[in-house]
Amino acid sequence: MSRILPITFLFLFLTLCLHAQQKVSIYFSFGSAELSDTAKHTLNTLPTTGIADLSGHTDTTGAAAYNAQLAAARLKAVSTYLKRLHPRTTFRLHNEGESAPVENVDSLNRCVVISWQLDTDDASSTKKLVVRRAGSREVPATATPAADSLEEMDAIAGTAGTIDSLHPNEILVKKFALQNILFEPDRPVLTPPSVYIVEQTAKQLSQYKGYSFEVRGHVNFTANLKVEPGTPPFELSVNRAKLVKQLLIQYGLPADRITARGMGNSELIYPYPQNLEEKLKNMRVEVLIYKPKKQ
Repeated sequence: MSRILPITFLFLFLTLCLHAQQKVSIYFSFGSAELSDTAKHTLNTLPTTGIADLSGHTDTTGAAAYNAQLAAARLKAVSTYLKRLHPRTTFRLHNEGESAPVENVDSLNRCVVISWQLDTDDASSTKKLVVRRAGSREVPATATPAADSLEEMDAIAGTAGTIDSLHPNEILVKKFALQNILFEPDRPVLTPPSVYIVEQTAKQLSQYKGYSFEVRGHVNFTANLKVEPGTPPFELSVNRAKLVKQLLIQYGLPADRITARGMGNSELIYPYPQNLEEKLKNMRVEVLIYKPKKQ
């Protein structure tokens, strides 16, 4: 017992330190330094802090000198907006241009990364916020392994045979995430390879005659950022689900058997993603397959 207590306190301390260091990326469209509605919502949710570091980045398209100017313009847009919200905060600006990519996917480098250190009380409040949501839809989900085929979905879902309030006359039989699909940051736009994956998914789902499908969209906003229905990030999750729904219909699935639903960040696989892989798993689209209940 005497050994367990020190280990427990060490675990809690390390968890607190992890949450104390915070990072958020603000994404921009190609060649633009204009803040989107989604970006503004993210900035509005950031907590007050004494010092924050802002690093401006671009993709590698164009000359290095132009990209340095673009990164500077993005830094100015973000810092100006934040200074109105937090006039007492000191913002330290770092123009990285194209020289210090934050992700391997070039389009994900069109961003400003904001880093700040929460004090102990703020970090504890963040932890309490997550714990206080226990029993609600906003508690982050545990990581779900990827399915290689539709036949593996039952084991992954863990909810096969259940009924939810939106499908009272149907039973959930399978649930899976579309693998390797990629959206442009802060936009309901799929990359061309991702469209092909949706087409292949439609061919697989066409095997389920008489079944219905629900497409669910998720966004990568960390657990300490509140995403409610009606906000730009939540609508982004809705629009991504709608896009995949329309593509599935385009590729032959019956329109009257497909619904789309945005989940915001209520079911994060990684509440505080540390790398691109974890971010992409948060920024996912899932398909749920239902069959009619026997009368």
